[in-house]
Amino acid sequence: MPAKLLQILTNPETQAALSSERQETLQEIASFVETKRQQGKIAKLSFVSTHNARRSIIAEIIGQTLSEHFRIAYVECYSGGTEVSKVDANAITTLQKFGFHFSHTSDNSMNPKHQIQTSKNFSKQLFSKLYTDPPNPRSEYAAILLCNQADKNCPVVYGAEVRYRLPFADLQAFDSLRDVADKYEKAILAIARELYFLFYTIDT
Repeated sequence: MPAKLLQILTNPETQAALSSERQETLQEIASFVETKRQQGKIAKLSFVSTHNARRSIIAEIIGQTLSEHFRIAYVECYSGGTEVSKVDANAITTLQKFGFHFSHTSDNSMNPKHQIQTSKNFSKQLFSKLYTDPPNPRSEYAAILLCNQADKNCPVVYGAEVRYRLPFADLQAFDSLRDVADKYEKAILAIARELYFLFYTIDT
């Protein structure tokens, strides 16, 4: 976990901002993870948004990084969309500002693949994909819907064992603003704050 981001997340004031409703949803997800551990299975968390370009990508990276930070080896994080786009450049730039390291980007301009280091020993490849596309799980996973549009477009999330609504503001709405960098930083912190609460809550 990048030190800059961890310092912010461990500030008591950061966690105090969570509403009781959001805490309840996050605790339900934590219970799903704990049940899988008790069953001797991997808890697969798939973050779903419309384009798999911003929110879900950010949640996948931060979720995987936090699972490694808390040494929760039986959690795997994924992301996908109801449509395919490409990972947004503002999301990549802001993750880098918080200390995440990208080691490689493919030359495919339509939907480039980005290699990101989530810890000293682990890395992930990021690219926009459907929630049903590899390497995403096809069964026995928890679908975490991060936007209302994805929730609307997915009355049934195929293969999901359970689904949770955890909507965040649409980052695409910030792309044309003069303070886009500040908006993205605040949005990433909002996602990270809630995921930190989730993984901190999990009984290991």
